[in-house]
Amino acid sequence: MNFPGHAAAILAALIAIGIPLTGPFERAMYRSDPKNPRKFIAYGANIILLWGLLAAAIGIDGLAPLLDSPAQGSDWLWAPGIFRPVLYLLVTAYMVAGLLPLFQSLRGDRWRQAYAAATRRNFKDIPQLMPDTAAERAAWVLLSFSAGICEEIACRSFMIRFLHETITGMPLVGALAASSVIFGLAHLYQGVKGVLGTAIGGFALGLLFLLSESLIPSIVLHVLLDLQVAYILRPVQTPLLNK
Repeated sequence: MNFPGHAAAILAALIAIGIPLTGPFERAMYRSDPKNPRKFIAYGANIILLWGLLAAAIGIDGLAPLLDSPAQGSDWLWAPGIFRPVLYLLVTAYMVAGLLPLFQSLRGDRWRQAYAAATRRNFKDIPQLMPDTAAERAAWVLLSFSAGICEEIACRSFMIRFLHETITGMPLVGALAASSVIFGLAHLYQGVKGVLGTAIGGFALGLLFLLSESLIPSIVLHVLLDLQVAYILRPVQTPLLNK
């Protein structure tokens, strides 16, 4: 780290401890009355927080190092000749599965309506997380880009580098696992299922980061995973599934 260690430690503590503490407040906002403007407040607060974390991470470590993987080559892997292709296969499977709702929804409104219903069921406990109106979907697009860029830099690259390169001295695999748990806890407002799902997603995105030796693929994938929601939840002209 280029700045004094305490600055990096403070940011790491904010990501690992501070953000999960906001979970109950976020959950309350996303369970509120649909006519309540809290959704826009929550979206806006998240966007501001994400870019604030990004600015802090860049201020501490610089942008260029955060876009490059601390894993150069295959030294961090045991039996790389076996595990590298296996891990690439797993990451590819995650990418395909994660973007399947988008791919299928592009086949037509019937598919899109089915995935829209499934998406809303998955978030039935916090229904106001999902965008409903055109204005909310526009805000979601901005939130998706903010999350994809800022979370990957701050929660993925910064945390992995911090855990691996500072006095904690974790091996890269351990840093990846720990950062994935932290990423999952940052989504505590989504409940246990949401924490587990985002932790697994964070691990897959972290693997892509280490394997590709660049953060750009992880940023692009993360943006697409979030952005597809705005397309899937666009209203259809007729309730096709009820015909």
